[in-house]
Amino acid sequence: MAGDAILCRPPDQRDKRARFEKVASGEAFPDGKPVEVLMWVGDNINDFPGMSQASRKGPDDAFAAFGTRYFALPNPVYGSWEENARE
Repeated sequence: MAGDAILCRPPDQRDKRARFEKVASGEAFPDGKPVEVLMWVGDNINDFPGMSQASRKGPDDAFAAFGTRYFALPNPVYGSWEENARE
């Protein structure tokens, strides 16, 4: 790819995991070449590859990428965190 890219969700695609796989395989790009994503930005833990609300029960090093590759912009209005209060 000749330059930087910002990828956002297409209106018809809700499954984040499928989009993550398309980026990693190169299918998300016209030239078909896979890329290494340098930074992931999201407002929900599910916006980051390999992460879910279950990650909070794992070891602290599960969050090592936050602040270096993963950047969360908190959204206090809604998100998968709402289920945590019911556990």
